[in-house]
Amino acid sequence: MSSTRPTRSLLLSHRDVEFPPSTSARAGGGMTTPRCNIYEWDISTGRCRQKIKESWATGIRCMATSQQSLAIGTSTGNVDLLDLSGPKLSGTPIHSIGNLTTRVDCVRYSPDGQILGICSRMKSKALRLVHSGTATVFQNWPTEKTPLDRASVFDFSKQGVMAIGNETGRVLLYRLRHYIKSD
Repeated sequence: MSSTRPTRSLLLSHRDVEFPPSTSARAGGGMTTPRCNIYEWDISTGRCRQKIKESWATGIRCMATSQQSLAIGTSTGNVDLLDLSGPKLSGTPIHSIGNLTTRVDCVRYSPDGQILGICSRMKSKALRLVHSGTATVFQNWPTEKTPLDRASVFDFSKQGVMAIGNETGRVLLYRLRHYIKSD
């Protein structure tokens, strides 16, 4: 990094910032979410490419991107998926996932984009894994015996491991065997 000075500064209060994977339509773009708006920024010029009002949500809590979609976690517990394949973001979700009943605190895609994880720290065992292609929640995990407690953060590794941090200070590690590539 040649300079630590910001090249552009934006005077907005942001909840989350996300840089989508490079695609021809979004090269050099970043997305921010103050209140219920989604802004797409052109990093090279510092200008807003587009602003979308998320009228179906009362508040945006977090975001995550894959090659195909932008996942938006809301304060109502819904996770809305927007299509990233077109030249512009659509304001209408292609899928809406309503399996959490309290605010969404963390959303993450697995490195290959096949799994979307969502969680809320407000309720015990409020972590769900979703198949990205169909927006279907995996029903077989977590089970009643999974010691999640209140999951507050998680992430996926490229080696097929999911790490989950909870409110009791524990970090749980799970190997996702189905998504590990065989040699």
